Amino acid sequence: MDQQAINDLKQYPLATFSKGEQVLKFGEEARYVYFLVEGTCMRKITTSAGEELFFEEYYPDTTVNALVGPFVMYTPTNAINGNEMVALSAVRAHRLSADEFDAFLDAHPAVMKELLQRITSEYSMLMSNFISKQKGQAAPRVAGFILERAHKVGDKLVFSRFCSVSDIARFLGMHRITANKIVLALRNAGCITYNENVIEITDPELLEEYAQGNLKIDYKK
Repeated sequence: MDQQAINDLKQYPLATFSKGEQVLKFGEEARYVYFLVEGTCMRKITTSAGEELFFEEYYPDTTVNALVGPFVMYTPTNAINGNEMVALSAVRAHRLSADEFDAFLDAHPAVMKELLQRITSEYSMLMSNFISKQKGQAAPRVAGFILERAHKVGDKLVFSRFCSVSDIARFLGMHRITANKIVLALRNAGCITYNENVIEITDPELLEEYAQGNLKIDYKK
């Protein structure tokens, strides 16, 4: 987002959430969009049967990664799947109503383009994950999930520090032990480090090769 868009977002009132507080409850209609200035939020989609299908993290940034809620706002709620937004840490964010956010997008069409680029990327990732799941390709799914969810922290490329290997397994629908073996194999291959539950991507090109299935990794030893 350009600086003028960011300045405009900062004119809206601040809202605060405590760690663990729901910004949006399961199945609830989104009435606000939040521009994060402090803390981290997570969005997940859960079926009525309790199966978690999707994971997305939001954090302070100069991109649409700092906008919490626009995709939910424009997605009809239904009885099968429901969105939920949770504060993973203490959060401060500027709050816009649906009408205010519509007006903001009218004034800043480049932000709408950026949102469309992000949702297209998410769709591509989900389709790739679905195809890998159908083919039983566990390792590419884990590698792709880590790569897609990583973001810059200073000069490092870091996977969510709020999402454990158990969470990865849950969101990808695989056993925790399988996910853990794959993460350790990727670490041994030299494309990630894994210390104190924090995954840092040290070789994104190599990780991409595993995610695409161009390289195979033996994690069943």
